[in-house]
Amino acid sequence: MLELQSLFEGAADFNDVQSPHISYFSVTDYVEERQSSASVGEIFGWLIILGFGFLILVGTLIQCTKLCDKPNIRVKKSSHEAIEHSESSYNSLINEGEIDPNEITKEFNHDVSVLYRKKPLAVIFLAFSAIRNSSKLVFSQKNAQVDPKLISNEERTLRLFSGLRFYCMLWILYANTIALTEWGVVENIKDKPNFFKNFFFTVFPAAFFAADVFFFISGFLAIYSILKLKNYTYVTAFYQYGRRLFRLIPMIAFVMIVSKFVISRFVEGPMCQRYNEEFDDCGKYFWTNLLMVNNFYPAHLESRCMSWTWFASVDFQMFLLVPLLGIIFRMNKFIGYVFTLFLVGLGVFLTALLNGLSSSTGANPYLDTEFFTDLYIKPWARGVPYFIGVYFGSRFFYYSRNVDENIFFNKIKYNPYIRAVMYLASFCLTFTTVFVLFSYTKDYGSNWSVAGQVIYATISPVSFIAGVTCLILPALLGKAKLIRFLLVGPVLNLLGRTTYVVALAHPVLMLGIYTTVGQQIYVESYKMFTLFVGHSFLIYVLSIALNILIELPARGVEAIWHDRYYATQMVNEYIDERDNSQKKHAKEEIKTSDQ
Repeated sequence: MLELQSLFEGAADFNDVQSPHISYFSVTDYVEERQSSASVGEIFGWLIILGFGFLILVGTLIQCTKLCDKPNIRVKKSSHEAIEHSESSYNSLINEGEIDPNEITKEFNHDVSVLYRKKPLAVIFLAFSAIRNSSKLVFSQKNAQVDPKLISNEERTLRLFSGLRFYCMLWILYANTIALTEWGVVENIKDKPNFFKNFFFTVFPAAFFAADVFFFISGFLAIYSILKLKNYTYVTAFYQYGRRLFRLIPMIAFVMIVSKFVISRFVEGPMCQRYNEEFDDCGKYFWTNLLMVNNFYPAHLESRCMSWTWFASVDFQMFLLVPLLGIIFRMNKFIGYVFTLFLVGLGVFLTALLNGLSSSTGANPYLDTEFFTDLYIKPWARGVPYFIGVYFGSRFFYYSRNVDENIFFNKIKYNPYIRAVMYLASFCLTFTTVFVLFSYTKDYGSNWSVAGQVIYATISPVSFIAGVTCLILPALLGKAKLIRFLLVGPVLNLLGRTTYVVALAHPVLMLGIYTTVGQQIYVESYKMFTLFVGHSFLIYVLSIALNILIELPARGVEAIWHDRYYATQMVNEYIDERDNSQKKHAKEEIKTSDQ
């Protein structure tokens, strides 16, 4: 027992961890105290889990059975009974308006069939069906507000964003696998400065560029989805804010409650208190996460609840302008383009100005903590990649509706030499942007001047996103088969759609592992890669389950009403057309029989 205690004390001293972490006995007492009785929050957390489980069970049963079917749903009569040469049979055909669900599935798809045949009050439960949500996660989905008739074939190339999301998320997972080891017992923590002297280790602190790619994708798809809406008014524009919050908040709240109250009961080990410390301020600051302001208040990350959710707050704050941009684009496309580029320029200007005037100038968010909290996670700084995405998303939307809209896009699509130059530019821009950082990180930024830091922090997001754009734009236009092969596929589509849940949940998983591990961690390339692979596998398995059981049901409560509206509309039109055709055919049969 003394050897074990001395091990914990030595590891705590090595990691600069203060009492009461250093004692095995105090840790044991701490765990027993935390697990002695269930708190109100823990009970509430379990009730949420059980509630979702009940709704999922009910929704799945409603989908798989005839429960809550509408009265006009029945199995179609056999063909010899369908049309009789008599007036009574003719009347029954035009009056009943019945339809076989298999007929709907054959004409449309199974989801339309299910949505149509269920009673209105039962439809809400379908949002929780595990089978329906599994299908929605695996197969491509449209914007629920968009009429299916408005979906064009050109949109198939947009699926490459799922693959791009997945690869960027892997980059972040690799970086956090290394960064979050400091929450555990790291055997060679004093070797940390030497890691940064490895040229290829620069990929670790440069992982923040992956976040910029996410903002680019978010801006691109946000404006594209809004421009697709057929009837767009000021009311519709403001409705988008509610939809966005409904998309973000439920999952944040679920992860917060479960992480703080439920998972903490199962966290044991020499550093288990550090896990709970990450959520200690959630009781005081949880509202900053739910109101999407935790990148502004409180001022320091140390006092925040789930500080890594800053990305959701920034994304929503920038989205506030997108519905208004949609109105501007509908009024005048040229003014929309100009205003979007103005926002990009404004972001560049504010980033340079505020970073230059700051007392804590920085170039890399990982090494420069105050630069990260004071500037990097603010919307005016991250607005640069976001509104570049908005600009290209709007250009691509109008091009997909009219190929003569953009001459430059046509030149890219039909000129292989231009595409070759773009691929070369993509490699040069991304490689240079990432690895020029090595001269900064190898000495922890001590050899860069203030001007150098300001210039890099200002220009690097633009240059990196420009490189990514040069890479994916030909693929979006239907060219670049190799890139589409690497970015598009059923598995990549599935994993890409889980990105939001992965981003929210992976720090919880890693904190739980590192703070409960029973041995010291020796940081080296091979072991970090092994941990990265293990973390990635676990988090994606967990995230697929959370998407099916929590995220998609919560989002589907709003979207399912749009889905049902379009399903009902399409099937009713089909029934009317079918019955009219049968009516006409029956009249002709009766007329022929009379003759």
